[in-house]
Amino acid sequence: MKATVIFHSVCGNTYLLAKEFYKSLNNLGFETSLYRVKDDDAKRWSEIFPSAEEYYDEVMALSEAKPENVLESDLIIYGSPNYCSNVSAEMKTFIDSTCMYYKDSLLEDKYFTCFATGEDRESGIDMCLTNMINYALGQCMIILPIPTKLKYEYSIPSCGITHNSGPLADKRPKEEIYIGIREYCKSIAAKILK
Repeated sequence: MKATVIFHSVCGNTYLLAKEFYKSLNNLGFETSLYRVKDDDAKRWSEIFPSAEEYYDEVMALSEAKPENVLESDLIIYGSPNYCSNVSAEMKTFIDSTCMYYKDSLLEDKYFTCFATGEDRESGIDMCLTNMINYALGQCMIILPIPTKLKYEYSIPSCGITHNSGPLADKRPKEEIYIGIREYCKSIAAKILK
């Protein structure tokens, strides 16, 4: 089964979560691809914010996501930083590029989940996740919610994995988040790799 993780990351936090999804799904037997969305400002941000510089080269070494990447997948995972209770402009541009598949229902019945990073829990990060989920619902994809057990053990909202990176986006994910991603991926595999 093919899985595709597509993300936008400015300061590296969304990339770190994307990389954990990629590794976890590969370890569980998925044929997984990891792509970044186009960001014409990435170099400029890496020169301004130390947290953006730290993973700049790793992120830029990845292939840029193309709309057809989602067509080749059974499981699609989007990750975005939270900007004003929504996905970043770069992630929105990528999402919009896949809307051409709506008319012919080309994404229907593909599995979908998402994750987001943001300053804190009050910054609208859950709305960012909800907006990605609404896109997937509009495309008639099958949403994979967070199991109740993980919500309570790892304080993960039911709509997706989140990481609170602080006002300068320099608080890196803790091991608990990576464990939560690995456990979530196990639950995904149990559901769709039958």
